[in-house]
Amino acid sequence: MTLNIAIVLITLLVSFVLMAMEITTPNAVILCALAFLMFVGILSPTDALSGFANDGLATIALMYIIAYAIAKSNLITRLFDRILGDGHNEKRSLLRLLASVSVISPFMNNTPIVSTLTPMVQRWTKRKGMAVSKFLIPLSYATILSGLLTVLGTSTNLVAQGLLSKYKLAKFGTFDLAIVGIPITIIGLIYLLTVGYRLLPSYYGSSVDDVAAEPNDYLIEMSISDEFEHLNETVAEAKLRNLPRSFLAAINRGGQAIVPVADDTVLRLGDRLYFTGPLIASTI
Repeated sequence: MTLNIAIVLITLLVSFVLMAMEITTPNAVILCALAFLMFVGILSPTDALSGFANDGLATIALMYIIAYAIAKSNLITRLFDRILGDGHNEKRSLLRLLASVSVISPFMNNTPIVSTLTPMVQRWTKRKGMAVSKFLIPLSYATILSGLLTVLGTSTNLVAQGLLSKYKLAKFGTFDLAIVGIPITIIGLIYLLTVGYRLLPSYYGSSVDDVAAEPNDYLIEMSISDEFEHLNETVAEAKLRNLPRSFLAAINRGGQAIVPVADDTVLRLGDRLYFTGPLIASTI
């Protein structure tokens, strides 16, 4: 193994660790890694910036503009509000959602679809009294699976198409991937509507949704120190479950969010607790 290869592998490993720890955004980590490889001379400026000229990357950027315009017009929101219907049957509404997404996703990048539909699905399920957890994960996977039907469906396909163009190789036709994508999508949707549906928990949302709706009433954050008398006890044992004027909505443990907080969640040193409710003077 040459020195350059070792440096690249170490850079990739450090980048993965930083992204996993969520110290900063993935974009910042990748750009710092790119700048480091340029600084040590492994990449020339031409090589480092050549990726920004990728045809697939340009297509992705343009699709984000189109998706943003559609989202701002509320076209998709109104459409899917009708598609989901009155909500009398949860599985039927889920089937209609996944089938519709599977038709749209092959022709739009899946990331803006999910980001646009997620708040709409959250509002709809809350209004109908349905479990939001039964809809959001299937929504994400359905867009990923159906995105395999065309070259336009996923960012990965577009980047691969750009590389084929760069090296003067035969490019994919728009529907060339459908021969693999169609059976994968059908099998995946059947799984999401049967086995996956039963495995998903029935989570109806938490006060985190209320925080967004009424931000002026929710601003209580506390950190657990070694002086906390209920250290290493559960939330129920610490009597933090049924507080008179506030509710324990979330715990931040080393950058990882615990939402919702169960009664048997153990309180650890350094945990940051987030309470919802009127602003009151409290200490731990």
